[in-house]
Order: sequence, then structure tokens, then C-alpha cells
Amino acid sequence: METIIQQIMREWLENITKYLLEDGIGDISKASKDMLEMSKENINQILKAVIEDLDLALIGAKSERKEDGFTIKERQVERTIMVDTGDLKYNRTYFSLGKEYVYLVDNLIGVEPYDRISKQVEKELIKCAANVSMQKSADYVTCGKVTRQTVKNKISNLGELAIVPERREITPNELHIFADEDHVNLQSGNNTIVPLITTTEGVRNVCKGRNELINPVHFQGYAMSPEKQWEYVEAVLSRIYDMDKVDKVYIHGDGAYWIARSKDVFPNAIHVLDGFHINKRMKMLCAGYTENQYPLKLWRALRNDSKDEFRIHIENMFFEISSENLGEKALKIIKAKKDHANYILNNWEAIQERFKSPVGSCTEGLISHILSDRLSRNPMGWSKLGLSKMAMLRVYVKNGGIIENDDLGVNKKKKEVSRKIVKYEELVTRRLDKVVKETFDFSLFEEKEYINPKVTGTTMLLNRYGRINEVS
Repeated sequence: METIIQQIMREWLENITKYLLEDGIGDISKASKDMLEMSKENINQILKAVIEDLDLALIGAKSERKEDGFTIKERQVERTIMVDTGDLKYNRTYFSLGKEYVYLVDNLIGVEPYDRISKQVEKELIKCAANVSMQKSADYVTCGKVTRQTVKNKISNLGELAIVPERREITPNELHIFADEDHVNLQSGNNTIVPLITTTEGVRNVCKGRNELINPVHFQGYAMSPEKQWEYVEAVLSRIYDMDKVDKVYIHGDGAYWIARSKDVFPNAIHVLDGFHINKRMKMLCAGYTENQYPLKLWRALRNDSKDEFRIHIENMFFEISSENLGEKALKIIKAKKDHANYILNNWEAIQERFKSPVGSCTEGLISHILSDRLSRNPMGWSKLGLSKMAMLRVYVKNGGIIENDDLGVNKKKKEVSRKIVKYEELVTRRLDKVVKETFDFSLFEEKEYINPKVTGTTMLLNRYGRINEVS
């Protein structure tokens, strides 16, 4: 076995040397790509040799197998699995244990029944699909060797992903919570919302014109009730901070019903209407009056916290519209503007808090960056399951989560293997240690120097470089 590995390494060294001598590195990008492919092939050869050697060790452990009841059902059964270095093909033995059948070596190297791609490749596909389409993920990670349906299935099989940051030693005096939702199209043709909540200790300046949130934590609440979502947020914050030491909690949002339910969990929170919705409503309210004094008067009343003055200007505006003899059109205009005016008046206190808040609003930016960029920016329709998994995945990745093998879910067709397999894990470990240690004999590389009969400009340069090093 050790001779096989050494032979593979010698062939790899000879091929690399021959490539350099014949083709040189005039095109470094091509050279690196070619040598990478050559190296991948050799890695697969080594893995194949090691796996098949371990399988032989299992066959040779007759006394152990007889004691446990494992008998050989079929030999030399080929298996192909996609790994980071390409398609890995190897042969292994099929064992029976009563009515149960199992490929022992597959279980010992972490390959589940019916799997066609390795766990690492699966994780890369999922991680990539969090940022690009499933088809592009298949193209980028596997060069199109798997379909987008495969990527979709892997995402659908994900377990629950949630990250809880460690408790912080310092609790800030105030916390800021940003809440908004993304509007996503379903395959049924309906539209649904995906709530997003982001908690942070504040904002710090990175450079001129750029700020960043301090220790942000994101929460998505698709298909969750507002009560459950806010309770979850409060539970996580209580684990991160000593909430008794937090003097103020600011909740930034647009005043939607589900955001207002935060009062049930944070009764003393200060609600702040985000700037995007203030500007949007004021713009719609003042539309058509850009050349007179109404926009200026309304904004001045709003910023001076003069609610009565604001109402007077609204009444004067509506009177002016109704006196223009527009008939039914005037009624429609007044009705539309009343909705915007009522929105401002109903959220008056939250707007005043926005003017006083030490932290600006970034709810729309968070929605765009975390959810819309993948869920709703491009024309697409999601299934409810796919949307739930992708929203969960996006938030998990943005929170710094790393997908582990246990998160990938269990193949429904996976067979249960007896606990007796632990004995064979120890057997394989001992065999692998022996192989690796005996491979550290590099005397074969000390044989006569490989001579390439073809003399090129590159060979002359390499020879001259060697002489210079000898002299120095």
C-alpha cells in the first residue's frame, strides 16, 4: 500500500517536472490551472488506493467479523462520489449482518447510502446558493455536473439553522432594533412578507461617508406570529446582555401591526419611525404643491413638533383642492392625501423620536442587503418551503454561521448500522496510521535524476539557475 502511494507521488512529480520543462510558465494562469488538474487526479488516485486498502483490511479481519456476524455478500462493488477534487471512483465490499446489508467502508469514511456528492461539496453548493441562483451555484461549484434541482433538494433538507452569540461582558446603555419586511412573490401568484429584525448596540464611523452597525444580530420571522418572533428576539438579547442594565431600547420601523406588537415584549421601548417612510409619506402628501408654501409649512410644523399647526395646513390644503372645481377627481385626491396625513399624525411621536434619535434609520438598507438581494430583487416565485429555508439560510450566513455536516439533514433512505461498527473504526484507524507512517520513505526520490531529452530555452534557463545557486 505504501509503495502505491509513493508511486503515485513519483508519477505526480515526474508529470509536473515534465510539464514545466516542456511548456514552461510563460502563461502562469494556464500553468497553474493545468497543474491543479494534474494534482486533483493524483489526490483521487491516493484516496482510491487508501479506501480500497481499508476495505481489504475489513475483509482480512475474519475473526472480528465472525464474532459480530458480518459476512461478505459481494466484492468489488464500484462507487462514484463527487468530492472537491472531482469524481472519486473506488471499489468496496458489500457485507451482510442478518437481514441488514451495509458497505462498511462507506460508513467508516462518512459516505451515506444513495449520496452522489460529498458533504463538503453539498455545503459549498448551499453556501453559494445563499448568494446566487441555484443554477449558478451548480455551475460555480461543480461546473454544471449537478442540476439546480439537486441544489434545491439539498437546501430543502437543511435542518434548523440558528446562531446565538456568546454573552458579552459589557452591556451598553442603549440598544437599537430595526424592523421591516420584504415582499416576496410565491409560485401560487400571491405575495407574502418576510419580517426582518436586526438588533445592534449602535453605529460607528468606518470612514468618511460610511458607517456600520455595532455587533448586529439578525432575525427572520417568515411564517412566525409577531408574538413568537419578538419573544425569540427578547430571549436572545437576554442571553447576550444583562437587560436590567439597558436604559433605553429604540425600535425603528414603519409602524406596521407586527412591529407595534413589540410593545408586548419591550413595554418601555421608544418607537422611532424610520426616515424612509417619513420622507415617502410627506412626498405623497405634498405632491402637486412643489411651487407653493405647503411643503415648506408642513415640514416646518413637523420638525417643530407643532401638531395643531400641521392640522391647520392640511385643512387649508384640502379646502384649496376642493375649491378647484375638479369634481370627483378632487374627492379622490383628498382621500389619498388624507391617508398620508393620518399616517403622519398617528405616528407623530415616533417621528419626533426620529428627529432626536442618535442613530439614523437603516431598515430599508438591511432589507435590501439581507433579504431582497436574493428573495425578491429579480423576478422569481418561491414555494413556501423554499422561501422558509432560503430566508433562514440568508440570515444564518449573515450572522456569521457556518454550515456543519449535522445541519445537512439525514438521508431518508439511510440504513441504521449496528453499534458494532465502532470496533471497525478502531481497526481502520490503526491500518491508516501504519500506511501513513510507512509512506514516509522518500528514498525512491533519491534515484538518478529524471532527464528530459528535449532541450528548450526553458531547460537552459533552469539549468543555468541551478548552477548559480550552487555557486552562491
